[in-house]
Amino acid sequence: VNNTQLQTLEISEPENGSINSAKTVDIKGKASTNALVVVQSPIKTVVEKHKPDIVIHLASNVSNDPILCLEDIEVIINLLKTCCRYKVQKFIFTSSAAVYGNNFPITNPVNPYGISKLQCEQWCDHYKQFMNILILRLGNIYGPNGKGVINEFIKNIKANEQLIIFGNGYQSRNYVYIDDVIEIINNYL
Repeated sequence: VNNTQLQTLEISEPENGSINSAKTVDIKGKASTNALVVVQSPIKTVVEKHKPDIVIHLASNVSNDPILCLEDIEVIINLLKTCCRYKVQKFIFTSSAAVYGNNFPITNPVNPYGISKLQCEQWCDHYKQFMNILILRLGNIYGPNGKGVINEFIKNIKANEQLIIFGNGYQSRNYVYIDDVIEIINNYL
């Protein structure tokens, strides 16, 4: 990987750590010698093989199943330990606004997913003594080919169809465009 590219490795079979696909992505001339975007874990063999300077952890079980949430916590602990062992310089963890529950700006998650994201953040905080770590608390990400409410609204507006809003219409959510998330990550690199 040269100094203007990220290498993306997608691991589709966590049991054996096999790489399903790999592609190189231009990051607009950022001075990163070797960066690894972690799409799914476990990753020890991939980190050992590629020895990245930067790891971007994007994987998560978007679920309120406590067993899957515990798995996410175990994965982040193992990944952070592996990154320390192989002297990764920077680590980016994508968390969630779910850590706030209904109590922004106080962290008070109301479901297993939010609890697990907050615990993952706490593990990242612990490992900050060993490497540079950035935690991104993202709202709902939208963009081309997305499946969320923003994409549904756009589709319905283009089709001149009614927008469907659940609840009383007074609830609010935060949204962030995917290109803005990529720009934040690029700026950190």
